[in-house]
Amino acid sequence: MNGFKKAISLVSVLAMVFTMPLQSDAAPGVRSKIGPVVESVVVQADEYSATKRAFNGAIIELKHNRLLLTYDDYSDVKDDSPGVISGKVSHDGGRTWGEKFLIQDNIGEKNVTNQGIIRLKTGELALFFAKQDEHAQIAMYMKTSDDEGMTWDEPQNITPFEGHHVTANDRAVLLSSGRIIIPLGGKTDARPGKSGAFAIYSDDNGDTWHIGDFVNMQEGAPAEPVVVELKDKRVMMYIRTTLGYIYKAYSHDGGASWDDPIPTELESPYAPVMIKRIPDNSNGHLLLVWNNTKGPSRRPLSMAVSRDDGMTWSQPVNLEPPDRGVNSYPSIATHHGEVLITYYTYNPLPDGSYTLPMKLQIWRMSDLFKLKPESSSKS
Repeated sequence: MNGFKKAISLVSVLAMVFTMPLQSDAAPGVRSKIGPVVESVVVQADEYSATKRAFNGAIIELKHNRLLLTYDDYSDVKDDSPGVISGKVSHDGGRTWGEKFLIQDNIGEKNVTNQGIIRLKTGELALFFAKQDEHAQIAMYMKTSDDEGMTWDEPQNITPFEGHHVTANDRAVLLSSGRIIIPLGGKTDARPGKSGAFAIYSDDNGDTWHIGDFVNMQEGAPAEPVVVELKDKRVMMYIRTTLGYIYKAYSHDGGASWDDPIPTELESPYAPVMIKRIPDNSNGHLLLVWNNTKGPSRRPLSMAVSRDDGMTWSQPVNLEPPDRGVNSYPSIATHHGEVLITYYTYNPLPDGSYTLPMKLQIWRMSDLFKLKPESSSKS
């Protein structure tokens, strides 16, 4: 959750919200009849539940038409609250979910967090997560499962250096070459004197790892980057900044090095964004989910489609409205012609405190492909 040199704390952001109920609606100026086929609270967090913060979701397809949801499961709402990683399984495309079960217990002094999950070339599942001991010491771990997430091997530290190796949820990507790449934000003793956005990568299914060069960005507190492979095999990184816009950088060598970053025309507060290809193959369009405003509030939560690998974007449609709520840390998954998007929401309690439940929206992919082009991003 924590970004490097975080400018706005989660608590201060939440203090600015209205306490009206949350609902989905269209972006201003966009007249569209499309909408989610499912909208639900997939992980409850309220005054009665043990979970107070259901954060950082990720969904992956399992065998036999099942889905696995993994998420941060905290007993309080603060970033350093005790927490584990829990899971739920759906047998009906995300309409209903089973009881939660433990994916990863807390091996950190504070918590385990910011998980993502992919399927390796071997067919195994690989879970990646951060072990948080203190703000200056966050390490990334990996563990694998050969039985579709029911049991896991022991987690291994893949950033065995002093430093702040932090990511956000649903960030691990398997490139067409077989390389695993995980974008990070922070600093590491492996690259003394540098800070900001960079990536780690593995070419042998996670047995060994390499730390790439940092993106050359000296302002804007770059943090919590996300990457996607383009059709020409370049890797594009979108970066959270304090500059009011999403910044991007390109890699021609699978994340080992990066061109200088450039601003897009996509407004964004200091909040993470999510970008994936839909469907999840080399021929699909790109889907972006982000807070479509300069901020500071994390609202609205919007999405847009690109048919040209991020050069232009469709008109945005809001998952959540601009006038109330706080909604962020989205994830994207595809399943049988549908797109599943998770994100946290804000739930005010009668005593003035709050919890952070997780919502799920499911959209028909064909509906998203109908969105009309609107604007271009600087390239």
